[in-house]
Amino acid sequence: MSEPCNAALRSGVNNRYIVLRVSLLRGQGRDPEKHLTVTCSPSAGDTELCVLQDGWESVPVVPGDIVHLEGDRSSGAWIINEQSGFLVLYPDLLLSGTTISSSIRCMRKAVLSERFRGSESGSRQTLIGTILHEIFQQSVTNNLSPEEIGELAHKIVYGQKYLKEMYHLKLKQTEIMQEIEEYLPSFFKWMEEFMRNPANQNKMQLKLPSEDKSTDCSSKVEIVDILDVEENIWSPRFGLKGKIDVTARVKIHRQSGVQNRIMPLELKSGKESNSIEHRSQVILYTLLNLERRVDPEAGFLLYLKTGTIAVEERMSSVSFPPAMVPIIEKETQHLKASHLEYFSLWYLMLTLEMQSGESKKGYKNIWMVPSLEREKAGDCVGNMIRIDQVHEVSEGQYLHSFQRKNGAVPGANLLVGDRVVVSGEEDGLLGLATGYVREISATKISCLLGRNLSKLPKSATFRLDHEEGDCGIGVPFENLSKLMKDSPVSEKLRNLIIDFHKPRFIQHLSSVLPPEAKEAVANILKGLNKPQKQAMKQVLLSKDYTLIVGMPGTGKTTTICALVRILSACGFSVLLTSFTHTAVDNILLKLAKFKVGFLRLGRAQKVHPDIRKFTEEEICGSKSIKSVTDLEELYNSQPVVATACMGINHPIFVQKQFDFCIVDEASQISQPICLGPLFCSKRFVLVGDHQQLPPLVQNSEARDLGMSESLFKRLEQNQNAVVQLTVQYRMNSKIMSLSNKLVYEGKLECGSEKVSNATANLPNLKMLKLELADSSKTWLKEVLEPDRPVCFLNTEKAGCRPSDIGIISPYRHQLKVITDLMARLKENRVEVNTIDKYQGRDKSIIIVSFVRNSNDENLGALLKDWRRLNVAITRAKHKLIMVGCVPSLCRYPPLEKLLCHLQSEAMISFFSAVLCKGKAVKDPTAVERANLLNMAKLSIKGLIESALSFGRTLDSDYPPLQQFFVVMEHCLKHGLKVRKSFLSYNKTIWGPLELVEKLYPEAEEIAASVRDLPGLKTPLGRARAWLRLALMQKKMADYLRCLIIQRDLLSEFYEYHALMMEEEGAVIVGLLVGLNVIDANLCVKGEDLDSQVGVIDFSMYLKSDDDIGGKERNVQIAAILDQKNYVEELNRQLNSTVSSLHARVDSLEKSNTKLIEELAIAKNNIIKLQEENHQLRSENTLILMKTQHHLEVTKVDVEAELQTYKHSRQGLDEMYNEARRQLREESQLRQDMENELVVQVSMKHEIELAMKLLEKDIHEKQDTLIGLRQQLDEVKAINMEMYQKLQVSEDAMKEKNEIIGRLEDKTNQINATMKQLEQSAAFLSIVNRAFGARGAKVRVLYWNSTIDKGRRCAHMFSVYGRRIPGLEDKAVLASVLPKVDLNYTRLQQAEKAQLEAEIEDEKLKQEYVNKSESLQKEFSQKEKQLFQLETDLKIEKEWRQTLEDDLQKEKETVSHLQIETQEIINIKKEFIKLQEKNRQLKRICQEQEAALQELASKLSE
Repeated sequence: MSEPCNAALRSGVNNRYIVLRVSLLRGQGRDPEKHLTVTCSPSAGDTELCVLQDGWESVPVVPGDIVHLEGDRSSGAWIINEQSGFLVLYPDLLLSGTTISSSIRCMRKAVLSERFRGSESGSRQTLIGTILHEIFQQSVTNNLSPEEIGELAHKIVYGQKYLKEMYHLKLKQTEIMQEIEEYLPSFFKWMEEFMRNPANQNKMQLKLPSEDKSTDCSSKVEIVDILDVEENIWSPRFGLKGKIDVTARVKIHRQSGVQNRIMPLELKSGKESNSIEHRSQVILYTLLNLERRVDPEAGFLLYLKTGTIAVEERMSSVSFPPAMVPIIEKETQHLKASHLEYFSLWYLMLTLEMQSGESKKGYKNIWMVPSLEREKAGDCVGNMIRIDQVHEVSEGQYLHSFQRKNGAVPGANLLVGDRVVVSGEEDGLLGLATGYVREISATKISCLLGRNLSKLPKSATFRLDHEEGDCGIGVPFENLSKLMKDSPVSEKLRNLIIDFHKPRFIQHLSSVLPPEAKEAVANILKGLNKPQKQAMKQVLLSKDYTLIVGMPGTGKTTTICALVRILSACGFSVLLTSFTHTAVDNILLKLAKFKVGFLRLGRAQKVHPDIRKFTEEEICGSKSIKSVTDLEELYNSQPVVATACMGINHPIFVQKQFDFCIVDEASQISQPICLGPLFCSKRFVLVGDHQQLPPLVQNSEARDLGMSESLFKRLEQNQNAVVQLTVQYRMNSKIMSLSNKLVYEGKLECGSEKVSNATANLPNLKMLKLELADSSKTWLKEVLEPDRPVCFLNTEKAGCRPSDIGIISPYRHQLKVITDLMARLKENRVEVNTIDKYQGRDKSIIIVSFVRNSNDENLGALLKDWRRLNVAITRAKHKLIMVGCVPSLCRYPPLEKLLCHLQSEAMISFFSAVLCKGKAVKDPTAVERANLLNMAKLSIKGLIESALSFGRTLDSDYPPLQQFFVVMEHCLKHGLKVRKSFLSYNKTIWGPLELVEKLYPEAEEIAASVRDLPGLKTPLGRARAWLRLALMQKKMADYLRCLIIQRDLLSEFYEYHALMMEEEGAVIVGLLVGLNVIDANLCVKGEDLDSQVGVIDFSMYLKSDDDIGGKERNVQIAAILDQKNYVEELNRQLNSTVSSLHARVDSLEKSNTKLIEELAIAKNNIIKLQEENHQLRSENTLILMKTQHHLEVTKVDVEAELQTYKHSRQGLDEMYNEARRQLREESQLRQDMENELVVQVSMKHEIELAMKLLEKDIHEKQDTLIGLRQQLDEVKAINMEMYQKLQVSEDAMKEKNEIIGRLEDKTNQINATMKQLEQSAAFLSIVNRAFGARGAKVRVLYWNSTIDKGRRCAHMFSVYGRRIPGLEDKAVLASVLPKVDLNYTRLQQAEKAQLEAEIEDEKLKQEYVNKSESLQKEFSQKEKQLFQLETDLKIEKEWRQTLEDDLQKEKETVSHLQIETQEIINIKKEFIKLQEKNRQLKRICQEQEAALQELASKLSE
């Protein structure tokens, strides 16, 4: 565990404890407890105990965590349980109340919602809620009447503020207004009850603890005033932050009196759910209020739709969500393993980067460190007061001005554009507002803030803390999740980016360019160079993407501008974007000159002043756009839309898909951020240069995992999609050579001779030189003055404009020092900025300050990046000045390579000594070179003098000659780079000496002789032999002279400060010329040159007083002292070398065994390779023999072919003419076929149109036929019904026939009865005859129904009975007469029933006949219609079949024509081949004729 920082631990209200130990205690019969040993002392000496009980033991606290404690310490320990106290884990990480309340039911959902909050699209309910919040807040703040509230609602809904959200959700303002109006009555009611009638009795009832806290009593609460809306509060005490909807002053009426409190009022526009999330959010806001005010005791929860208000005091239990695994598997089933791996890796890297960014923001220092201490580090400006009036620049943006309460504004790291957090110096006023620095002067700082602070007291003091730039980490997470969606756009991008599918291209440009745009495109292309034209063509032909590599100064902005113009002329829609607003505006400034229409998205304050008139905000204001229709018309009016990569959450991108997306500075944008604009386009173009600045990654672990790889770099492996811009118009040839040598491998070239030879314009330079020559103290001496650590070289004296000068440094602190110095000099026209901010910029003169001047072990990361160095050295047009310490900078590999190149080109100005504490300290490397030069002079001079006095040829044993070779060996070894070999690291001078044979052909002989010497095994031995042979040849001076001239080659072997790279090397080579007078005969073959130890013997150069005069002696002593210093320095270096060699030997011994094994394997491989080599040589010999034989045969064949050709030349000419004639005919035939093909195509289109019309007619007739069939079905149903009725009628007829049969039976009975009656009639006749006239009376009486039959009979018998003979018996008469009467009655009834049945049956028969006839007529009519429709359908089918046959014939004709066209093309290709063959034969013939003529001329001679 690391020792805690002093600023992180303290006691008091905002205490911070570090956990030292954690122990969990479990006892029998009691609940478990967790005991924490904590301390707030930096030394961890004074510890305290914290006991967690009643469920608090489940808090996942571990040793090393920082916690905040609240609770009872009366027993000497912190006791935290359900009755009192609580623990806040990680209190310096502020969480919003909304996040915590949403995590109650599902913590996973809350975390993911916070992380992927950008991916959640807005909803209708959210928009309604936002508008209602604003209406309510303004209403209660200004105490508006119902009429005014209605006007306010209408103004907000029909205003510009929420138009984009309505456009996004495809909503109409009338719909929104209707829904808003449903809420307004509850607004009126609530304000009437709680705002305008404070004396009413409709107060809220609230149970609050009494003053003695023994019991809860019911109290009345009334709202008195509204203090603030959207109040921003940070509470490091509880680790919370949030914005309170409404802050209200209330009165609590207790039994003991009235108390004033300030309570939070949370607004909800949804259903009145009274859910635990809503209630817990209110409770958390009451905790936030404790940061600035006394305990509010409660908070309000207002549901706007019903006007119901609730008071919340405590929370209840919750449940947990079900398992997520099945849902995850279902949602990711469309993804491959590579896609999930890509997502996991980037999620990890983004999380690491986010954590690193949060730690570097240093929010906790705002409340943990006083402003005075942070001012010392330059991260804060404290003790500031607000001056002037607060101006609302735009909606939600307020301009504030601050000045120091006492004195001037101190120097800090605040620059214009930096983000700041404004807080009060008093406790509880943290995080009042955030914003940007707009202007900085010596007395005032102006900031653009998101809140109006004018309500705070005028005397309030503030502090402005610098906030590290927020990279918008939510946007990368959103884009990453969008890439994994199951949609066609996401799938296409996954295939291209993750699976590396190759991009597709169109074959012909004519298929892309519309005819009406060709002239405009041609005019645009005239102003471009060849690489830029190639880029235009590549983009137009692409189906997926194109990469444009824009090297420094090659005109990336011009290329993008031309590309946008071409795409716009072709009718394509274009989305133009980049990571920075500056890069986007640079392109738009050029587009505006060409009058290309575009729409600029984003806040107008961040846009270039000349582009603001094209912004959405300005256009909406000038055109008074206040409806969704007008806004949609604006979005669709411009084909070119421009925005930054972070602005892709604009509603326009939800509903509009662009044809092309162009991303500038793509190599500087991380992959997830770059993905955002690509979702909105069909094709995309990435413009950048991965050799320049990469994406900025703060976390080293994420950088190692590959987060610094841009999408541009990832896709660059598909070379067919890459176009390089290599012609530059910025740098002159000297400056360009730096980048060409270090990075671009000579690909860069100047656009013109003028650019190549351009220099800085300094008209007053001559006068300045005269002035400096006359002065006793030049500007160079002022620069070296130790009392002036930073100086600004005022080049204005030479006539250069300050605006043409730029100062660059990798470090912000250095820039701040330079900026402050220039401010004191009242010079603000020279731009001072970082390397990263100068990306894409240039100046006539650039001064680069590398800052570093120390030998610390810890090397900064900024100067290690060669891409950042590339940007720094390619910003200057005419002059590049670099300032730095060479030994310190050489420890950075990129700068070391740069310095070596500068040294080889003699572009470095070295000082032989630097001033240090008033004394001159010599450069060690310069001392070494001087010592070696002196030794070389002594050695060469002594060798020449002794050789001349010796008088004969020198041999290998001659001591002065041996010392000469030792001295030369030391001179050649000085500054030699360490080279890595197979077994070790070594320095060898054989490498540079081998170069001589390539530079000087005469040296090839001695180099070959050295290699052929059998006894030499080491490179050092070969170098020593080479020196001896060169001396014998008397060519040593010539060989080494040609070597030192080639400094670029020597830089591969020597450091920039080596003797061979400096003037001393040239001097020594000049001295070597004198050795040509010496004759030497050295035996190199038998000498052991590998193991010799080269040690200089200084005794040879020491002389006595007798041999040298006083003056010469002093010179000699000085030389000896120099030699002594050199030897001491050499010993020091040797000691360090020996120590490093010891360590290296240890490591070599460890790997020796492994190397021996590898060596044995290598030997075996060598033996195998030798065998294979021998076999290959034998095969090569055989192949050579076969080749020679084949050549001889070929020679004979060629001669025969030549003879044949001479005979057939005429035939070939005729064949050629015939082929040309056929080609003309075929061309004419092809033209005719093409014309016919055009006609056939037009006919095909007409046939297709006729087919469509026919299909439409057929569909209509089929619909009619279907209707007729339905009618036929209805007729059939009616027929069935009539048939059923007919069956019923027939059944009725059968019944009636049965009745008729029965009636006939009865008729027979009646006939029988009639016979009886006739008999009776006969009897009556007898009676009549017997009784006479009375008999008639009897008959009358008999048929008279009105007289009772019995009485009638009785009467008859009583009157006449005595007179009729045989009828005196009354019984016989009584039995006959009733029967007669009954039979007659029955007969009458039967006749009547029969008559009625016959009439009814006749009616039914007639009705059935009528209906049958009508149905038969209708059925026959329907059958006729059906037959007619079937006939028409048959005709239509035959017509359609005929058309289809014709269409098929046309297709076959077209196919045949295409085949013939292809055959013509093939014939043309064959003809071209024949032409080529004819030309070859002609050339051969001409060569043969020339050869024959030459042979004839020779024979004639």
